[in-house]
Amino acid sequence: MMTNPLIGESSNRSPPPQVRLLTIEEVLQIVNKSRSSLYRWIKQGYFPEQYKVGPNNFSSVWSSVEVELWVNEVLNINGDNDE
Repeated sequence: MMTNPLIGESSNRSPPPQVRLLTIEEVLQIVNKSRSSLYRWIKQGYFPEQYKVGPNNFSSVWSSVEVELWVNEVLNINGDNDE
């Protein structure tokens, strides 16, 4: 149980997740698909969109939290969830 330093009360909430910016190579390893498949999923709204960063918005990165939520959602849909 955590204590809220602002109001001194205990809380059962977990701390917010750490957000990392994932590169295309990291995302491709996670989803185990080709680059073209990944971008097709994004276009179809199946996978989270990338963020453009850097000079002239040249580089694409993804939020690790958004990708993790997507993975969990896919596992819940496709997994053996007996609940």
